[in-house]
Amino acid sequence: MPNANEDRFLGALLGMAIGDALGMPVEGWSRERIAERYGALDGYHLRVFADGTEVKAGEFTDETEIALCVVESLTANDGVLDPENVGARMAYLARGESKRWMGADTLAALERAEETLSFRVAIDEDGPATGEVAARGVPIGLLHAVGGFDPERFRADVEGVVRLSHGSPAAIAAATAVAYGVRLAARGRPRASGGRPRRRTSSAAARSPRVWGGRRRWALPEFPSRRRWRRSAPARRRPSRCRPRFRRRRRRRSSRRRSLPPSGLGGTPTRSGRSPAPSPGRRGARAASPRG
Repeated sequence: MPNANEDRFLGALLGMAIGDALGMPVEGWSRERIAERYGALDGYHLRVFADGTEVKAGEFTDETEIALCVVESLTANDGVLDPENVGARMAYLARGESKRWMGADTLAALERAEETLSFRVAIDEDGPATGEVAARGVPIGLLHAVGGFDPERFRADVEGVVRLSHGSPAAIAAATAVAYGVRLAARGRPRASGGRPRRRTSSAAARSPRVWGGRRRWALPEFPSRRRWRRSAPARRRPSRCRPRFRRRRRRRSSRRRSLPPSGLGGTPTRSGRSPAPSPGRRGARAASPRG
């Protein structure tokens, strides 16, 4: 599969920010409450909190901000993940307006990290797995969409960004699934080994000739389920070496046949209408000559 280019990298981050901004006014709501208030979310809406704080429509939450923190840390560290650097950036966000979007577990972990200077939470078997943590797998999937794939390093990077605030295996598994899906999407759809390539759908490609079995066939621009093939003139083949010999032999045989007399033993007719006597040949000449 090809590597992810700059357009796919930026497109994944932009799509994440757009989805986050669309879901910002209904974050933490149930499906019934969303249907009762908005019906279907087909645009950006503002949000007003209980204390009167108003968030403008189109703003994203801490999920996109934390993903951008991971991307900024990777850019500053030459593509190598540094959990301490990412944790320091998250702690800076927790001291600002982004605090309203962060969960209680994330805020508590960042407060402990500022006291102990250790941005790594212990494994907690009963810990939750939220969408906030799973979204951290997006930059990790983009990071491993370029170059060779190392599964061990991939799991270590996902666990490093998750254990900044959560230590449950469910949270690590959720972020790993998101990261692997983003990696596959950024690199493109893989072609099955040994399978036929996908059909070209453009009109110019549909009219291109394909030579199978010595005959040229043209693909008609129809639906794949009703695709038909039309035979045309056979394609020219490269001349074989033995064909000129075969043709020369046929010519020689045909010339010999034309030199034979029209009847069995008679020669060619003369002006008198009689055929001359046949030549006795080599053996006949010896028999007719007198012996000495």
